[in-house]
Amino acid sequence: MKKIVIFGDSFANYDFNKKTEISHLTWASALSSNLNIPVINFGVSGTGMNYHMVKFLEYINSENYDNTDIIIWVTSHEQRIHTTSMPNPHLGSFHNFPTGKIVNMFSDDSKWINENGKHALWAMENYYDPSINYSLLKIVSFLKQWARSNKHATVIVLRGQFWLPGGETIDTFLDHIVEGENFFPVLKGKNALAAISFNEFSDSKLHQYMIAQNTYLLGVDRRVNHLTEVNRSILVKQLANIITHRSTSYWGINEYKKNIYTTKQYIDSISSSFC
Repeated sequence: MKKIVIFGDSFANYDFNKKTEISHLTWASALSSNLNIPVINFGVSGTGMNYHMVKFLEYINSENYDNTDIIIWVTSHEQRIHTTSMPNPHLGSFHNFPTGKIVNMFSDDSKWINENGKHALWAMENYYDPSINYSLLKIVSFLKQWARSNKHATVIVLRGQFWLPGGETIDTFLDHIVEGENFFPVLKGKNALAAISFNEFSDSKLHQYMIAQNTYLLGVDRRVNHLTEVNRSILVKQLANIITHRSTSYWGINEYKKNIYTTKQYIDSISSSFC
């Protein structure tokens, strides 16, 4: 049976919160309802593309895979690592965890950071140096070739994060990854979901303020998938059109709403729950 199958980080699956069920608020759930196609979401917050590739290869070699599946891959930061020793894959972004989050982590996570954190940071800064890191280019090239060999499937690749400083030259090669019969890439930096997310704030300090005001989980964005509901709805509409009409021409960065959050007072006035 055809399914929507999603790979990525928190832009794909917002699973930070364990206290309240919020999966019904994600764009993945809304897209499933829009197209009346079931969804499997392998996204995990904080993970990198090596983890996503592990899950992708596991899935396409499993009994659940159907050759008509709609694969949506949301790219992540190139410097996020994945090792078999990690007790949880979200540790790929452990270096960005706020102190409050580390204190409240599972004991296995804290133990892994204490034992491996320095070595992992060395690898991130050197082996995964953006100026020599071709992970994104290699994975997207692989996905295009896989789509060419699996013509009944549909593959959409969305740019999740911006390029990292130092990776500008490598990033330009993504312009050579073009649309195919069943392969639909949205890879330019200006189209990144991170760009849509940050543009919701008139000032970057307001983004940090919203995170600091999160009474549910310190240091975590309250917007599901890092997007406000109105922009999640636009994303769903555009993805549904790409899938239905088989063209990335239905992607339009200018349709997304900007400057939704302009004052601290407005942020304080909205619900403290996830939105």
